[in-house]
Amino acid sequence: MTEYLSSRPLTSSASAAYDYLSKVSNLPRYFPRITSAELRGEEEEVTTTAVLDGEDVGSESRQVTVTGQAWFQTDHHARSITWGAEGPHDHHGSLTVAETPDGALLSITLHTTADYPGVQDSLEETLDSISDGLT
Repeated sequence: MTEYLSSRPLTSSASAAYDYLSKVSNLPRYFPRITSAELRGEEEEVTTTAVLDGEDVGSESRQVTVTGQAWFQTDHHARSITWGAEGPHDHHGSLTVAETPDGALLSITLHTTADYPGVQDSLEETLDSISDGLT
């Protein structure tokens, strides 16, 4: 299993950042490939739609739209979010927001058995989107 890590200081408070990130409806705003995310009855079940590079999912098409089921768990006390999706690559991760003297530190971890090129760049792109969304 491969683990990808990244972190970024934020100028917003940890509480404000966590409030934004913990809302499922905001997932398409900060995960660039996700185009929609909806709760499915229970808080932890989410239906997501994403646009992926075709080669990453074994397609000859340039881009592929996929819809899937995922879980999304929040821990307000720890200001952390964990998520994952069942499938062939055991894709799951966590996001934590910690208070710092200058604002907050956002850390994101992704675990997967897949080894796609550009995963680390995608994490950085996600952190850019989060930073932009909080300003």
